[in-house]
Amino acid sequence: QHLTETLSKLGAMRIHEVWAWNFQEEAEACLEVARSCSSGAFVAFDVEFPGFVQQPPLSATRDEQYAALRCNVDMLQPIQFGIAIADVEGAVCGVWSFNLYFSIRGDLHTEASVALLSGAGLNFLRHEAEGIDAQDYGRWLATSPLIGQSSVAHRWLTFSGHYDLGYLLKLITAGSKLPSDLGSFEAALKIHFPHRLELRNWLPYGSLERHLQERGIEREGAAHTAASDALATLHLLFMVVPAVQRAQRDAVLDEQQEPDSEPLAASDLGWPMPPAPSSSM
Repeated sequence: QHLTETLSKLGAMRIHEVWAWNFQEEAEACLEVARSCSSGAFVAFDVEFPGFVQQPPLSATRDEQYAALRCNVDMLQPIQFGIAIADVEGAVCGVWSFNLYFSIRGDLHTEASVALLSGAGLNFLRHEAEGIDAQDYGRWLATSPLIGQSSVAHRWLTFSGHYDLGYLLKLITAGSKLPSDLGSFEAALKIHFPHRLELRNWLPYGSLERHLQERGIEREGAAHTAASDALATLHLLFMVVPAVQRAQRDAVLDEQQEPDSEPLAASDLGWPMPPAPSSSM
């Protein structure tokens, strides 16, 4: 019964569409929801991006796969960032679609990816006219309590999330290039997102859509839109992973790294420090 109630709440959750003109208001609402999860939140996220400029062969090693990921993330810009937040009991508290600035006239992309995303409902003219500046979004996220070590352990949740994590790291480090090798990339993730859950650990085969259909889970929003995919990932977490096992996995993840004595400052992530206020006579 509890699972049925949880999934009912998930299905009824409204997606907040965020553009440059309502970014500050919705960003604060998102953080307020995270703060309300006193024992930490599950932060499911998904990134929509404009394709691939390099694809490794199926036989590629993990290092070769990372080299391709690094090339793609460094050269391309994210389009949409979806966040769905739930507390540790499974109550979903909010879902946001952060629509970033993207211009199909000026930003590198593949026609196939643009066609796929357009078919899912993305309006590229609106992204160009009303999209959130990626620098503004990245700075907000980088300086938020969602990133890095804090007294409350928020858990970042993905489904096949390597590229999502790559774009997330790019956003919070002021658009910096990704680390040069896989080991350095994984080390950076441990610093900025020390508590992570990857649903592929439980569902190694099949697409997100296939798993939803097999379990009779109805989507809120369209497939291949970031917030809908993030919310769908939460659906699967609470259906596939039993509460006891989630708690065990959380405990394991909590022990991965001791908290730093001080949280990372914005300057540590590549953001320039704001000038000190001038003293008045």
